[in-house]
Amino acid sequence: MTHAEYSIKLLAEAPTASMPAWSVVLYFYAAVHAVNHALYGGVDVVWSHDHSKRELDMRGSKRLKTVVQKHRILKRWSEDARYRPWTHASLLPYVANAERLAREGMIACGLNGDQQSAGSP
Repeated sequence: MTHAEYSIKLLAEAPTASMPAWSVVLYFYAAVHAVNHALYGGVDVVWSHDHSKRELDMRGSKRLKTVVQKHRILKRWSEDARYRPWTHASLLPYVANAERLAREGMIACGLNGDQQSAGSP
């Protein structure tokens, strides 16, 4: 599976996550794989840079430097959901904004978030 395919798959699965916090995490990783697609091509998802390297590469990209701040926000919310759940009474209010930021990032990366993932009917 390529980064583009995985990004679209995660975006589609996020609304069905068992908890709002996990929806936020899935939206962040949809954005991560969209960025990987734009920066590093259609390589298999097992190959990836770390978050610091990815952000550095995003800042160096004319196309992606406009979404660096949005990516940072998604990353922070995702980390809050996983590692600091006490920082928010509920992540439910963040879900719609996380989806919007993920979709904006995907579009900047050349992906249409409304595409179906590979293997979908």
